[in-house]
Amino acid sequence: MSIDKVFDGEGNSYKVQNEIGRGGFGQVYKIEKEQDGSHWALKILPPYASSEKELNAFRNESEMALKVSHENTMNYKYIHDGSTYESLPSYIIMELANGGSLKDFLQQQKKNGEFLNNETLHQMFNQLVNGMEHINSKLVHRDIKPDNILIKDENLIITDFGLGKIVDAATRNFSQTFKGYGTKEYVAPEGWRSESNTIQMDIYAMGMTFYELATLEKAFNVAPHATNEEWKYKHLYETPITPNKRNTQLTSTISQVIMKMIEKRLNRRYQTWSEIREDLDLDSLPKTNNQDRVDFMLQHHMERTSAQRTKELEAEKVRKEKLEFEKLIYSQFQNDIYEPIKEFVDEFNKRCVNGKILLQDIGDTLTSYKTSMRLPSDSLISIEVKILRDEDFMRYVPQQIPMPYESRTIRRLQRPILPTNNKKILAWGNIKNQHGIGYNLLLLEDKDELYGEWVMLSNSVHSLYTMNNYRPNQFVFEFSELEEEINNVRGTHIYETKIMPLDIGKIQEFIALN
Repeated sequence: MSIDKVFDGEGNSYKVQNEIGRGGFGQVYKIEKEQDGSHWALKILPPYASSEKELNAFRNESEMALKVSHENTMNYKYIHDGSTYESLPSYIIMELANGGSLKDFLQQQKKNGEFLNNETLHQMFNQLVNGMEHINSKLVHRDIKPDNILIKDENLIITDFGLGKIVDAATRNFSQTFKGYGTKEYVAPEGWRSESNTIQMDIYAMGMTFYELATLEKAFNVAPHATNEEWKYKHLYETPITPNKRNTQLTSTISQVIMKMIEKRLNRRYQTWSEIREDLDLDSLPKTNNQDRVDFMLQHHMERTSAQRTKELEAEKVRKEKLEFEKLIYSQFQNDIYEPIKEFVDEFNKRCVNGKILLQDIGDTLTSYKTSMRLPSDSLISIEVKILRDEDFMRYVPQQIPMPYESRTIRRLQRPILPTNNKKILAWGNIKNQHGIGYNLLLLEDKDELYGEWVMLSNSVHSLYTMNNYRPNQFVFEFSELEEEINNVRGTHIYETKIMPLDIGKIQEFIALN
């Protein structure tokens, strides 16, 4: 849409001149007020959705944004929701900042290879803290980044506050800003979990911006076209290098403040901007004879804290991976085994006039899932699957060539593998009746697929050993036997095992025969 002229809330007209920028929230133009010749900026917003609810959300957030007025924040003169001047789109008229963006400034500093001195950093940090404190007294910014900090007459001007929510309300297009939570390089851990907007999310994003100002580098080393998942992983599980390691000129105070601003856990992150201001002011304390020793201790304290955070995050990552793995196994057990059986049972119960199959819901512990059914014949069939975890298969095995005075055994992971195809077993279990007859179930890893592959084992006693073995035909290996017996399925053994893909038809036949 080509626009030549726009209007403010008082009916003043503005002539659209040239485009001066564009970003995630729209194009920006330089405009001239026809009544007095003053210059302003015009930001064209995406078309809003038509429902009254979204229009009201747009207006409410716009009203809050118009109340923001501070020397370090952008002055929004007028926000058009698209209804007053029906031939015009949604837009914002705001003051014109002609000094470029902080992103441009950082790119030039990096090109020059010049770190900002501590005094300059303090001046910039305090301006941004003051501006954000005022913004957060009205609303949450939601998209702090160097692109949204402009420079005007050597002052830093924070802009685009509230636009994340305004555009969400207007367009219902969440792809750009994660439901108003910001840009991926600056999104706090809780933002990736779609938690409520808070001041602490703004503090985290500004901490990432402070990090760039202090080091001329982003906090995380990520490829230029990294995916959202890669950024999510960094924000959730990686501890950035402390800023003073990248810029040795930084004071301990600046490094500590930045690291506390970007803490993963909310209870460790700053709660207010005044706390940040107070801690930055520690650099103004008079120097003492102990200054060097104190700085030395502070450096070591930061290193120890960083190492501890890395250790904690690694443990949290492992815990989350286990949880996701367990959810995946549960999903496969439910979808591939339980639901088809339930469908079969439901159909039988619908058609049977004399007796029902009583199928229990899935019961679960941390590492196993089970169910059972009572048939009209009074037979009981149980189904149970256990997840295999690495920590359950640490075994002492002989060392091949032990050194003198060394133990002849070593503790090593001996994860169960199905010998016929060398696939790792993710979970194992059985479906059996009260006599121990049925099938063993194995879930095998498929490295090319997110989900594993189920197989069934049908076991019987080898014909050479039937005289001294009284196990029934098609018996089930108990959980205590599986680790050992799985290794024997390939060769000649007391038992013969037939391996087949999961066959719900055979399971239905087994149920029917009981």
